[in-house]
Amino acid sequence: MPKMPRFREVPVLRSAIVGVGLIVGVLVLLVIYPTLPIVQGHTYKAVFSDGGGLKTKDEVRVAGVKVGEVTDMELAGNTVEVTFTAKDINMADNSTAAIKTGTLLGKRFLGVEPGSGPALKDDLIPISRTSTPYNVSRSLEDVGTQLHDFDKGKIEAALNTFADAFQNTPE
Repeated sequence: MPKMPRFREVPVLRSAIVGVGLIVGVLVLLVIYPTLPIVQGHTYKAVFSDGGGLKTKDEVRVAGVKVGEVTDMELAGNTVEVTFTAKDINMADNSTAAIKTGTLLGKRFLGVEPGSGPALKDDLIPISRTSTPYNVSRSLEDVGTQLHDFDKGKIEAALNTFADAFQNTPE
């Protein structure tokens, strides 16, 4: 049986090189680990008519469970192409995606329904199967624009007629 070398007999330079190499290797593995496909999941794309307040790093959910995150958003003409990862799901060719509001403060997430049937072609959900959230501020702007165009005199007359008709109605 070979005899273990005593501490003073171990070459210091070789031990230092091996130790530094192991530390560097562990650090590189820790940096690369979250981006590995096994950990991160498969990458998909979805085309939306509007970004809807979605941002990179927002969650991707299936049935309310986080399965991935939005990794990139890119303007493609008059549409937005959202790249996202999803782990442990099989996307079918009838999959849908929707930008949804997750909190009262407006935090968004990407809701995905994997669908059933043959596999998703080109890992792309087309704009025909995506939807964006209802935008309250845009709707209020539209109402303001429409109200501006109304004839205020006619509206006042109609409301006065309505009030007069129901003036003597019992509670």
